Amino acid sequence: MKFLRLIHLLFKLRFAKSNATNQKKICHSIEQIAPDISVAIYKNIKKEKSIWLLLHGLTVHGNQDPRLVDFARSLASSGITCLLPTLTGLSSCRLLGSDVERVAQVVDYAYRRYQRPVGVIGFSFGASYALVAASRKDLADHVRGIIGFGAYHQIEDLWAEYKKRSSQTPADDREWDAWIYRRLVLVKGYGQPLLASAELNELDVLLNRYCGQASLAEKKEFYQRCIHKLNWQQFLDSACNREEWQKISPTAGLENLKCPVTLIHDRYDPVIPPIHSEKLYADFQQRSQGKKNRLVLTSLLSHVSPGQLLNVKEIFEFSSAMAVLFD
Repeated sequence: MKFLRLIHLLFKLRFAKSNATNQKKICHSIEQIAPDISVAIYKNIKKEKSIWLLLHGLTVHGNQDPRLVDFARSLASSGITCLLPTLTGLSSCRLLGSDVERVAQVVDYAYRRYQRPVGVIGFSFGASYALVAASRKDLADHVRGIIGFGAYHQIEDLWAEYKKRSSQTPADDREWDAWIYRRLVLVKGYGQPLLASAELNELDVLLNRYCGQASLAEKKEFYQRCIHKLNWQQFLDSACNREEWQKISPTAGLENLKCPVTLIHDRYDPVIPPIHSEKLYADFQQRSQGKKNRLVLTSLLSHVSPGQLLNVKEIFEFSSAMAVLFD
């Protein structure tokens, strides 16, 4: 039965927007848990099986990212209560240690409110932030499990890869889309003085429409006109902040993790290569003393968004990896 529920959930995530029937089952509210932290909560009004935090990645939409909201509503329709905080660093396209502290505060709040350990699902940079927060000794017993989609291992390595790729031309449309998005969010977070006021306004509009609304032709046109002119190697050097990066490194306290970790990664991910999850998994296996950690490399994802459901073996592996949701 659990496997059938997982298959059903997987297809809902891939194909279904929240329909009217599901909308009636789901209650949406906003709670202010600290002066600077609000949390969107999606819950099923008839049942509550478990509590999971959902952490977004580098997106200007924060916890209102349409993909994240669809995911939360799909989980809520299955009886899983979802808490979605906005991480102000990531939503402003900056990598800041203060976001990890926000995650920690939400974990502690959820644990006290629901009187039980909570799960954490993180996407992209949010996945690694989940690992950092759950590695804190004071929170280790508060977290029942972590599912990370497209996590990074070390920011330094990711930055080095971005610098190496800066002189390479993307091979296809998928790589172009990721290439442009990566540059836009980094310019938004670290390079605003490099653009004119009108260009910044265009950047904001495009980032708001990037996933799902803007065409690749529109993205390329803006990139060629406003971003291509920048010295990318020099820009990445100027944006480097190792003091902040140390605060968001998921490898520092892994020995403190008590919960199982599931890492799921697009095997062709052009944003954060899958070697990052492979390295994290190797670290877990060395330090976790036999916990039930899992690594799944799959083509069912496009970075952290649903891809094509074509491979039965991968559907089975993906569904099995998500089983912790219903434990």
